[in-house]
Amino acid sequence: GFTACSLAEAGFSIDELKEALVTSADLRSAGYPEIVRRMDEDRLHELEGMMSRGRPNVNDFAFVGAQHEDLRVRDFLRSSARTMTLHCGQGVAHAHDVARRLSQECTHYSVLTRVDGRGKKTSVEINKTKELHKRRIPEFDANLREAQKLRAELSS
Repeated sequence: GFTACSLAEAGFSIDELKEALVTSADLRSAGYPEIVRRMDEDRLHELEGMMSRGRPNVNDFAFVGAQHEDLRVRDFLRSSARTMTLHCGQGVAHAHDVARRLSQECTHYSVLTRVDGRGKKTSVEINKTKELHKRRIPEFDANLREAQKLRAELSS
């Protein structure tokens, strides 16, 4: 493969260097302080964007980034309400499929589901959980530490 030096000398962009898995540490040790600074500034901007909403609050049940094809479910997920009963009206098998998909597609929310009823009166009870925020807090804290380190390096 190519070395960090050869890629830096070839004039690749910051994004291209990242795609080639070249780190600012590689470039720092290779003696490219200008590129290191641009990479660090770019990473700091990325981190600040990820942290712009603040530290996740485990007591907040509004998942503002939630997406769902059913607008009722999406609006519920984005609200502060903790429980919703979704009337499916298409039988138990359909309700189980809805519940399974809700539980599996949860990158922007965390829920537990329970199917209740029979036939056309079948519903899915959706209960929001704190799991997403619990997973995101250590991630946020790591990003905060990295941002603080980058700010200190960039100010020196």
